[in-house]
Amino acid sequence: ARSGFAAEAADRLLRVCFADGVQPPEALRQGLAEALALDPRPRYQADTDRVYGLAYAGHEVRFTVVGETLTVTEIL
Repeated sequence: ARSGFAAEAADRLLRVCFADGVQPPEALRQGLAEALALDPRPRYQADTDRVYGLAYAGHEVRFTVVGETLTVTEIL
């Protein structure tokens, strides 16, 4: 089967960093960084000004992406 909406999976991983003062609980840090590196944004969006959100292990994680760098701006 082929999909006309989604391109092939990207081979790249994003660089993940955390804004000053934003630190996930230590037990979640590695898994969260690995999930975010896969670029969880919709493939049709590449807005550098947009703040994206992701639910992860009971937390709301907000982030931006500029180029190849994803920056976590808030963890609620």
